[in-house]
Amino acid sequence: MPDIGLNFVEKYAPQNFDECVLTSKNRQVLKDYISAESQRNLILFGGPGTGKTTIARLLCEKLDRDALHIFAPEECDHVGLQSRIRTFSATISLMSQKKVVVIEEADRLASHTFSSFLKTMTEKFVDVGFIFTTNHIERMPKALVSRFQTLDFDYETADDEAELLEQYVNRLRNIFDKEAVRYEDDALARVANHHSPDFRSLFNNLQSYLTLESSTSQYRLFSNSLNIQEPADVLDFLNVIKTQSVSSAMKWILFNDDPSNPEIFSRLINEMDSLGIERATRNRLYITIGEYAFRHENMSDKKMNLTAFIASMKADLKAD
Repeated sequence: MPDIGLNFVEKYAPQNFDECVLTSKNRQVLKDYISAESQRNLILFGGPGTGKTTIARLLCEKLDRDALHIFAPEECDHVGLQSRIRTFSATISLMSQKKVVVIEEADRLASHTFSSFLKTMTEKFVDVGFIFTTNHIERMPKALVSRFQTLDFDYETADDEAELLEQYVNRLRNIFDKEAVRYEDDALARVANHHSPDFRSLFNNLQSYLTLESSTSQYRLFSNSLNIQEPADVLDFLNVIKTQSVSSAMKWILFNDDPSNPEIFSRLINEMDSLGIERATRNRLYITIGEYAFRHENMSDKKMNLTAFIASMKADLKAD
């Protein structure tokens, strides 16, 4: 019987590349990268929960590199940041001669920090390699990105998505077999598909999907006991915004969708052309959606941002 207080994320974090969920293309790119005589600086980019930080950690271990890990949102002083890297590069390594600086969420470094990096990477840190992870490579200066090899963790095709989902379902099977959890394959597929492509959220929420059988004192994951909220229909969402008050529209989306889920913004963008909205209004909506999607990622109070978003959308639609 599984320990419901246990963190699945920590217990089943991949310990090697074979345990990572990757497309065949990315798996081969990483093999080539590891086997190369020298490794270029590397940017791992893609949506949240797709395995970028895990791959960065495993690369450092596989290449036997001393690593300095930096979380970019906590670094507001570019002089202090460069001082840390300079001190790290000057220390004598007990493990290897080469070192790596891993910077997570690198797109959130200050603009002047990017400028400093561009100048000093080759001048001062020639013996140090860099691995950046980012959800938004488009926010990083092109002049800096061009100095890195890049690896995209977002799936590009339906075949890529199917390949990743199959791997995650197999991983769930292995976990539940070890934890003696009864399950149905259809339930595993529904859970994996619901969280795709953010599979970190899958493991964070995995135990919440389990139910305890009183007759056997065994945990199970069956389809008939799953309470998975399906995404709100985009057209219904727009109609509610247009015809109801902001508070009523907010209550509707809280009932029909997850307010912390940023996918509502991307679904609106993807389906906008099919909604029959006049072009000028559609262009205003694109701008509004883009602005609030950016804020949604960086604001801790998602409900407040969503409420402001609904009010702005309502104003845009009223002008139609």
